Amino acid sequence: MTPEKDAKKVVFFSDAPYAGGAEKYLHLLASGLDRSRYEPSVVICRAEKLKRFREWLEGDGIPVHEIEWDGVFSISGARSFARVVRDLSPQIVHLNLPGPFDSKYGLAAPVAKSAGAAGVVATEHLPMIGSFRKARILRGISARFIDRVITVSADNRKHLVEGHGVHPDKIRVVYNGIPDLQGGTGAMRRSEKAGRARGMEIVMVGALEERKGHRLMIGAMEDLPDNVFLSIIGEGELAASLAKLAEDRKVAGRVRFWG
Repeated sequence: MTPEKDAKKVVFFSDAPYAGGAEKYLHLLASGLDRSRYEPSVVICRAEKLKRFREWLEGDGIPVHEIEWDGVFSISGARSFARVVRDLSPQIVHLNLPGPFDSKYGLAAPVAKSAGAAGVVATEHLPMIGSFRKARILRGISARFIDRVITVSADNRKHLVEGHGVHPDKIRVVYNGIPDLQGGTGAMRRSEKAGRARGMEIVMVGALEERKGHRLMIGAMEDLPDNVFLSIIGEGELAASLAKLAEDRKVAGRVRFWG
């Protein structure tokens, strides 16, 4: 849909080096905007592992702008981001913050404001991650330039207030949703798709990284009955080692990796 003449321009910024859950959230958020009212674009830092993320966005007709912003205090990087913001002249800049140290510790906020953005919004995905002195100082600076903070649960709100000093009035809780891809017919059971009429299917969705706890779940499969199956959805650096762990624990027949 072609944006209306008075459509608000929204720039989404992410400095993630790869595409994970937070980037999928950003993609869904940007692509879900009403194009008659909003004109989205995305700014990312150039990285080979973001190729798929760029394809997601461009496939939905969302322009992607790449910049070089390697270090937190890179003057040239900040200037590159400011230049893009000035060129696009957005009413809103959205910062994607998977953790407390992303978007250059939130320092993209003052850069966006200095480049003319009327409002800056940030989504905080993991505020339960602890901070340290340098981060608190930098985030304290950036917080002054952020107008609204979105988070995905009431518990996260508590962490933002108590752990990061975000004023409660700035926070909006917006729960994650699931697109209705089946016209309201409901989700198809994985067990039926896999041809298993009986038993229980456990599904883990997430990047194959140590902190996600896949090793713990695969280990637990040893103690579960033979009619319990585990489907692991996601990819990452632990794919091979997790598959070997399932073989070593003799549960490989009940653990499936779907990618």
